[in-house]
Amino acid sequence: MSTDEVLESNVQFHKAWEFFARSCPKGEVIRSPEVLIAACNVPWSIMNIAFQPAPARTETALANALDEAARYFTLRQRAWMFAISWDWLTPEVRARTVSLCTERGLTLAMESIGMVAEHLAPPIRPLPALDLRFITDAEGPQHVADIHAAAYGAPLDTARQSISIPAMFQGESRGYLGYEKGQYVASASVLKLGDVAYVAYVATRPEFRRKGYAEALIRQALKDAKRLWGLERTGLHATLAGYPVYRRLGYREATRFGLYSPASPGR
Repeated sequence: MSTDEVLESNVQFHKAWEFFARSCPKGEVIRSPEVLIAACNVPWSIMNIAFQPAPARTETALANALDEAARYFTLRQRAWMFAISWDWLTPEVRARTVSLCTERGLTLAMESIGMVAEHLAPPIRPLPALDLRFITDAEGPQHVADIHAAAYGAPLDTARQSISIPAMFQGESRGYLGYEKGQYVASASVLKLGDVAYVAYVATRPEFRRKGYAEALIRQALKDAKRLWGLERTGLHATLAGYPVYRRLGYREATRFGLYSPASPGR
């Protein structure tokens, strides 16, 4: 892994979630020497994340970060996650990480892969005829939330409270929806993070997958990022399921994260 791209991917993750947190009515960003907290303070744990603020070179540094995050979210009784950057750990700390998390009631909830591309690869198949729409109203974010609820098996109310927030898709963040026969079926967004176009909120309703809808939305979002912001370099954080899709689009792996969460909300 390139040290520069590991740093870049960590910074992108931090900055993106800081933007989301600041977009939320009850959101909060806290930076301390021990931990970075970007909390939307909404029901869905993925929107309430604590991060290592820098490489953890000692076991104590990681333990302090985990404990500080737990104190914050316990007080607020919020579901949350701690994103551990594996390449920001020394071999000795990495060997102890699972034990440190287990001792605190944290288990691996999901893995995330930081990815980057100077530009997208050409399509390997014709893009689908999809009605692509830029989000301009309060209804659009709710549609994004509904798509994510279906895609990830989350309660609809949880998704709507956590994502149906217009400010997340305003300013230097642009949201997109794809419609098939008038029905919203896929979503994506692009966020201006310095000199990188950061892709987020990519999801497709399960019954409409494998049709290239997400790819069409991502390509449109990045086309607009280049036109409006002059940005072509792009980054994102992929799920394991999404990783092969992004590889085909021309992204390469920069680093990996383990997202740990408590067994019960707010713990």
